Amino acid sequence: MQEKDSIALLVPDRARCEECKLALGCLFDCRVAGTDAEVHALLSRQSISAIVVWEQAGTQNGCPLCRAMHQTHPEVRIVLICDAAGQAHLIDAFNAGCLFRGLVEPVATEVLVRAVRDAVRRFEMDRIQSLLIERAEEIDRQIATPSARLYRFRASVVALAHLLVGSVGLCIVAGIVLLLAGIGVFLLLYYIKSAFGIDIFGDRHLKDFLSP
Repeated sequence: MQEKDSIALLVPDRARCEECKLALGCLFDCRVAGTDAEVHALLSRQSISAIVVWEQAGTQNGCPLCRAMHQTHPEVRIVLICDAAGQAHLIDAFNAGCLFRGLVEPVATEVLVRAVRDAVRRFEMDRIQSLLIERAEEIDRQIATPSARLYRFRASVVALAHLLVGSVGLCIVAGIVLLLAGIGVFLLLYYIKSAFGIDIFGDRHLKDFLSP
């Protein structure tokens, strides 16, 4: 069974928190945090791909919290949900690069799921890219090994063989097409000779062409 990606839920409203867990729990390993301190503790204990922060109505404390989390853990993707009153602060945080996605209430379940899925996917892409950059020298050394060169040579030979086989087959098909076209032209001219009495072949007949 494939292990689920872990995400953190910072949703003070208990009913909304349960809704988020119900919507996201089938896809992700949801870890619930009650405060920003619990989120930071959770991030220090395990790998978290994304954080869903649902701002309490009228508080507008979600954006400062997201900024603080982004400064300490810039690799984690944050999805912030707020009401219409906090939309301006949400836009500012998004423009500052602190948020991966900002959503304004009301938020449909499919929209939330898609936003978190995109955030987790971006986290994985960035993680893989970082690993490739860190291991660039090791990968270069592996590419330069004799086994890698032998593999590339074998792949080139196989590709050349496929190309040659395809070329020979194409030439055979082209030859058959030309032969059939020549026979067709010959029969057409012979029909014209027979139908209109035009001496095309110097008064020779079909049997003269076919005779040994």
